[in-house]
Amino acid sequence: MTTSEIFQEYIEKEIPLAQSLNLKVIQVAPKVVIELPLDGNNNNKATAFAGSISSALSLGGWIASQFLADNTLSSKTIDVFIAESNIKYTKPVLKDFIIEIDPFAEKSVELFKKMLTQKSRAKIKLTGRVLSDGQQCADFKATYAALVQDYT
Repeated sequence: MTTSEIFQEYIEKEIPLAQSLNLKVIQVAPKVVIELPLDGNNNNKATAFAGSISSALSLGGWIASQFLADNTLSSKTIDVFIAESNIKYTKPVLKDFIIEIDPFAEKSVELFKKMLTQKSRAKIKLTGRVLSDGQQCADFKATYAALVQDYT
């Protein structure tokens, strides 16, 4: 299985909302790319529902952060969660849409790995966007936290 397929299967099994969104994880690295249909994610104005956009962006950020955490300490169980986020909606989404989460800055990755390895916890900031019909429709900024679980 590809990394995209592994994350697709995981979120469909573990996050019921992901099934409702009918999203497809296209790519995990170097950036996360998720496709979503407008149908089923629309509101009463025939545009994408902000809740669907927000959920998909949050999932995309989680995928990017979880992938980084898993590749930092592959022998540990690491919980990743969103600590803070902001979405700026700039245009209505009138067609199927794509979520993109940018690759992390190299210095941020270094600090994240150092903190996770030494302190068993870390935070990382990320950015992303919503694209539809060749236009950027929303900007996303978020901070994700990772915590190594100690089951001893």
